[in-house]
Amino acid sequence: MLSRKAIAYNVNNLTDARYFAARMVDYMVFDPALLNVDAIPIIKEIQGWIDGVTWVLQGEEETEGLEFILSETGIDTGFSASSIFLQNFERIFLIGDGEVRSPTGRFLIVQDDLPSSEVLNDYLGLVVRGGHEEKVGYKSFEDLDRLFDILEKD
Repeated sequence: MLSRKAIAYNVNNLTDARYFAARMVDYMVFDPALLNVDAIPIIKEIQGWIDGVTWVLQGEEETEGLEFILSETGIDTGFSASSIFLQNFERIFLIGDGEVRSPTGRFLIVQDDLPSSEVLNDYLGLVVRGGHEEKVGYKSFEDLDRLFDILEKD
C-alpha cells in the first residue's frame, strides 16, 4: 500500500495500466491522443483488464465529443491542462509549477529526477507519467520502481 496518493497520466497502453494498477495508483489518466471516438475500443480494452482505479480522460472541456466518449467508456472524470474535473466538471486539482494542488494538499509532478523521501514528505501525493512501450508488452519501469518502493516503505 502506498503512503501517499498517486496519479498516473499519459497512460496509452495496457503495459502502463497494469504496472500502475499493481503499484496501486489512485487515478489513471488516459493519453490525450486517445480522446477521440475511434479510441473508445482501446480505452474499453484497457479498462477491462484493470480494477480499483479512478479512470480519467485528458482533454479540454470544449473537446468535440467529450461527453459522448465519457458516457461510452463509463468514465465520469475528465482532465484539462489546468485541472482535473469530476462529474459536471467540478474542479478538484489545479496544476502549478511542478505540482498539482487540491483542497487537501499538494501533489508533486515527477519529472526526470526522482525525488528523495524528504522531498516527498512535503506532498500529499505524486503524479507520474506513462508513455510508449519499447516493444508491445515490454517496458522498463526501473526508475518508477525505486520511487514506488520509497512510497511503500514510508
